[in-house]
Amino acid sequence: MEASFPASQDLKRGEDTALRWAVRSISEKQGTSGFIFINNYERFCQLSAKKNVQLSACGVTLPRLTIPSGCMAIFPVNIDGIRYATAQLVARRDGKTYMMQIPGIPTTIAMTNGKTLKNVKPRGTDKPVYGNLYLLTQPEAEQLFLTPPSSISHQTSSISHHPSAILTWTKVKDAGALRTIVKGKAKVAAAPSEQDWQQAAVYSISLPGDSTWRTPHAMLLTINYRGDCARLYANGRLIADNFYYGRPFLYGLWRLPDDCTELELRILPLQPDAPIYLPREANKTSGEQVNSIEIKDCR
Repeated sequence: MEASFPASQDLKRGEDTALRWAVRSISEKQGTSGFIFINNYERFCQLSAKKNVQLSACGVTLPRLTIPSGCMAIFPVNIDGIRYATAQLVARRDGKTYMMQIPGIPTTIAMTNGKTLKNVKPRGTDKPVYGNLYLLTQPEAEQLFLTPPSSISHQTSSISHHPSAILTWTKVKDAGALRTIVKGKAKVAAAPSEQDWQQAAVYSISLPGDSTWRTPHAMLLTINYRGDCARLYANGRLIADNFYYGRPFLYGLWRLPDDCTELELRILPLQPDAPIYLPREANKTSGEQVNSIEIKDCR
């Protein structure tokens, strides 16, 4: 799709005078269709809500909207029988189209057949809001097509419920002095130096004695931890690193040497008020900690 930029492209950091938005569109025999991209978020800045905004694309004008602070959204125009919608397309499967309600924006869905639905409320995956259209909340959309853990059969994956799937680890060294965090050219925290890593907390991870976890391109070492950043070593050699952001540190076990039976994990502690961006789901408590280490089947 071709890109177009109705909004100014000369906005400086923190400038809050206009909404940032853009369009991707394509022309076909049936007409022009596309998507409107909205972004009212900027890292380290609190952008204001934009009121009385009117967006248009592909010859279609949307109703006037208030775009909340922090909002990011993609609105469809002339897509799959939808003339426009102030909700975001998520997926199409088995003849059903799933959309996500954008928090803080009332959902309007206008169909190409002339039907317009206003202030549409999410009904989940069991009940359509119109025809084959389903409107979901954001949490529902984020879990769409994922099997609830309680309904997963114990027979679906031998490693998922294998006794050695949850690994044991031992802390062999506490963290030393906190590193001095310097800022680089972008005025954000620079990566730790090799000298900094000498002060990291050290953990020893025992791998299972059997060979089920060596299945090619299938098993992921999943380290749930908290810290500034972490390094993983096999047979004394650095094999992976991870900058903490609230999600697990993953490593494909098929990449390990055949003779490897133990891994070493080093973690540098989080520091209070460090100039490091962490998303909302990250645990920002100072220090470092290993919560769990597992082997998971990624097939």
